Amino acid sequence: GALPADDRVICDGLGTSVSSGDFDADGDVDLIFGAALSSVGGAPSAGALYVIPNNAGFDAGSARVLSVSSATANAELGARVVVAQSSLSTTPRDEPVASAPGLNRLYIFYCTGLVGDAATDGQRCLGTPP
Repeated sequence: GALPADDRVICDGLGTSVSSGDFDADGDVDLIFGAALSSVGGAPSAGALYVIPNNAGFDAGSARVLSVSSATANAELGARVVVAQSSLSTTPRDEPVASAPGLNRLYIFYCTGLVGDAATDGQRCLGTPP
């Protein structure tokens, strides 16, 4: 299926980077794609990430879009994506870590918005994704 629409993000450069990890701690490996040239909130090339869960197969229509709350033009978030394991709860899980070379920063996303990994699910997420 197609990626879900997001009124803040215009996807561009999807696949700038690709990684995988169990972001919702359900035992299945999920995919994450960087889209470093995406416009976010009108900021060109601010960049975004797309997390696609593996619940009975990868369905792009189930993807969640991750971006920073104060998007900056030319940040290029998602130019590189890696995965780091954490234990924020009793179940170890993987956290997406994305570079934003235009800002010389790294961002760790503790909440992907996937089912079982949303801020309303308890203590696993540290904040609400944009």
